[in-house]
Amino acid sequence: MKLIKYFVVLILCFLTWAYADEAVLEIDIGDYENQLAAWNSRNMLDYQLFIHFSSLRTGHKNEEINVKDGIPETLSSLPYYWAVSTVPEIYSFITEEVKKMKTDIKSGEYDWLSLTVKYDTECHYPKEIKKDGSFKVEQGIGKSVRFSYNITVIPAEAPALLHSEPTLW
Repeated sequence: MKLIKYFVVLILCFLTWAYADEAVLEIDIGDYENQLAAWNSRNMLDYQLFIHFSSLRTGHKNEEINVKDGIPETLSSLPYYWAVSTVPEIYSFITEEVKKMKTDIKSGEYDWLSLTVKYDTECHYPKEIKKDGSFKVEQGIGKSVRFSYNITVIPAEAPALLHSEPTLW
């Protein structure tokens, strides 16, 4: 009986080793097209955008951006690649990130990459974006890629009380 257990463990180890070089790409952007269409149908041009951004590379950063007539009054001060200042820019960022991840995983530099997006069900903007990943280990040194956005949008017509207490920090 012990021999059978050892044999099963040996087979499982072999299968794990055989597929260990296969990179994994996990993309869950939810109901992106319908959420984008619902956001666009609201025609919300005046709002406050609160962003909490976190990255292994740059640390944590909070932003508050006022958008009037669809144009940000101030631009994002996040590092260039991650800078978003309006909800349509956030949607575009998601599309570009999916394209980039598909290219990156094919490059062979990553063991795995994951992107998850969650949406606000009332206003239909992306409220949470998370990316995780791991570069292939070379010479015993592993690197990770990780960032997240937590986003709150407050419509200009919302009660003044909401403007004083953003839900992010």
